[in-house]
Amino acid sequence: MDDLSLAERLLEYMRLCQKFFGIKFFIIVNLRAFFSEIEVDQIYEIVKYEKLNLMTIEVCQIGQQTEGENIIILDDDYCII
Repeated sequence: MDDLSLAERLLEYMRLCQKFFGIKFFIIVNLRAFFSEIEVDQIYEIVKYEKLNLMTIEVCQIGQQTEGENIIILDDDYCII
């Protein structure tokens, strides 16, 4: 496991959680702060292929919207903008 990148470790963790615990929905906070745009695209691609559900919560919008990504912006009162 030492030779895996952080993105690969995250995906392996998600696969193991799905296999052993049946978890198919994951919430990750500030995903884009830890990974490059290329890595985020790869994560989304594999999550889609593995039929997992991923919700990311970001403090601010970093980078461009990825294909298949739905963005919802909430204000201070938690109203959808």
